[in-house]
Amino acid sequence: MKRQNILISSKIIFAFLLLFSVRVNAQWATVCNTGNGFVDNFENYNNELYATGFFTTICGVSCNYVAKYNGTNWQPVGNGFPNAGHHLANIDNELYGVAYQPKKDSNWVYKFDGTNFIKLGEGTYLTNAVVGFSQTNNLYNLIKYNGKIIACGEFDRVGKKVIKGIMQWNGTQWDSLGSGLSGNISGTAPVMYPHDLCIYGNDLIVSGNFKNAGGQLVNGIARWDGSQWHSMGQGFNSTVYSICTFNGELYAGGDFTMTGTTTLNYIAKWNGTNWVSPGFSLYYNSNSSYTFIHTLKVINNQL
Repeated sequence: MKRQNILISSKIIFAFLLLFSVRVNAQWATVCNTGNGFVDNFENYNNELYATGFFTTICGVSCNYVAKYNGTNWQPVGNGFPNAGHHLANIDNELYGVAYQPKKDSNWVYKFDGTNFIKLGEGTYLTNAVVGFSQTNNLYNLIKYNGKIIACGEFDRVGKKVIKGIMQWNGTQWDSLGSGLSGNISGTAPVMYPHDLCIYGNDLIVSGNFKNAGGQLVNGIARWDGSQWHSMGQGFNSTVYSICTFNGELYAGGDFTMTGTTTLNYIAKWNGTNWVSPGFSLYYNSNSSYTFIHTLKVINNQL
């Protein structure tokens, strides 16, 4: 099932680096080679490197899924997360995080108070959650848009409010963005999960596995203009794990192979009307390999 592949994507962290100019001016160095899990995400905060993921020890240091590196040593970060973490975000010099929820109970966005991670507002809940990672209330990403913190994940309620898949923090509570997200892309596992967020021009872009946004057919990617949802072309035939802007253009990566009737190889570029091939692709010749792009990042003006 595609949902099984989603879990693989979180456990095999894949970085696709496109070097538009060939420059080799540094080398990789091993920080340490001990730990009991893998890292999902890094973030810079207060001049230190923070990491979260599926680990409770890193370089011999015990922690609860969150640790920080001061340039010499790793240290635990307060109480950490109750479950494996997926994303950390430095927003206005405040550190926020979201995590998985393998049980049927609620999940939360967390904010670091300088000592511990505390719950921000009411919890999210997934009505049809089941124990395990196949269909639970996982939260995936955070971003700031129009002065508000936006969070996305697998949920259909926040406190007593019906809020589906994406929510915004108004300073005191979580609100919806229209009628939110629903459904799954045809042919994929029947689980709705928005996975990534980015800002493109004046709009918020959300991607993942969902069929509808604001009641419109979008197939894995949608645009929020601050008041309503819009589709972007015909979307994709499978999950869009990552989106980002590079040189003013929007790129999408995932395990998709089509947009409408156009063939793609796991990466696409938005031309303002449709998704097109960016002129390069990534794929394995082996049929036994599961190919996908999990993360797109711009570092030092390179994608």
